[in-house]
Amino acid sequence: MGEKPNMPNSVINILNDLEFDERMNAKQIISRMDEIIKVYFYYRPTYFPEKNISQESQKSENILRINSKESK
Repeated sequence: MGEKPNMPNSVINILNDLEFDERMNAKQIISRMDEIIKVYFYYRPTYFPEKNISQESQKSENILRINSKESK
C-alpha cells in the first residue's frame, strides 16, 4: 500500500501493460497481447546436444523458449 514493489522495472512495465480497459472486446485484447509479446519477448530455438541422442532426434526436438529482452 503506497510502497514500490520489489521487482525489476521490466516486470512492472509488463504488469502495467497487462491492464485492459473493460470496454475492450476479445479481438482488441488479442491484438494488444500480440503487441505486448512483440515488445517484451522474443523466441529463440535452443538445441540440447547430448551424447546419447542422435543428430536426427536433436533436430526434431527443437525447444522454443521465451526470454525477456532484458536477459539478452
